[in-house]
Amino acid sequence: MKATTKYLSLAALALMGTLTSCQSDDEATIARPANAVGINITVGSLQTTRSNPASTDPDEAQNFNEGDQVCVSTEGQDPVIFKCTNADNQTWAEAQPNKFLLWKQNQMTFKAYYPVTEGTSMTNFTLPTDQSTAYNIALADYMTCEQPCDNVSGTDIYLQLERKTARVIVKIAGFNDQYDEGQQTVSNVSINSHYSAIADGNGTGSTTAVTPYRQGDGGKNTTYTALIVPTNADGSATQIVDDNYDEC
Repeated sequence: MKATTKYLSLAALALMGTLTSCQSDDEATIARPANAVGINITVGSLQTTRSNPASTDPDEAQNFNEGDQVCVSTEGQDPVIFKCTNADNQTWAEAQPNKFLLWKQNQMTFKAYYPVTEGTSMTNFTLPTDQSTAYNIALADYMTCEQPCDNVSGTDIYLQLERKTARVIVKIAGFNDQYDEGQQTVSNVSINSHYSAIADGNGTGSTTAVTPYRQGDGGKNTTYTALIVPTNADGSATQIVDDNYDEC
């Protein structure tokens, strides 16, 4: 009888532990408030998002990828990170549990920036020097916006990000005839950015070499794409340079 009582007690304790765990999980989950702010994002004059900065397809270049993150803030509230949850529909949701932006008045001013990386903010950005992969060059596409929004038509806001870096594309147009077949390739290409960072909307820091994103085998028609810090207000346009190479 004593042994039976012992086992029953252990079973009861296990059940109590399960109930306590469930209760804690329930308490940790907060329903999304009715006045929570939802977001929709477009990109401004250049119509090119950070997700695919090397793309030549206009539709692909305008879309964010699933998992992309944007930091959004408004006065008097902690910033909230939003994540793209569906690339096809371009839908967004809060990336962290129980963190929401809330409508507290009919019109509020919102700020947003991309990328969500260490040291990046609405006012500061350090240019990545390794842009050799699609992922890395995407993180160089610094964008921000600050705009007033109202909730007259619902809780969602529509933010238009503006690119702060300029895209440079170097295309290998051809080679001179002194090279043997199979040796007409280029390697170790770098593209210089006049500045290494952006602070308060202006380029800052020294000239820095960027390892670009290569599309091709290094031969004719290969392109090397890099995002750099522009030197003037018109520097955010795309510049394509066709080069005939005299040396490898």
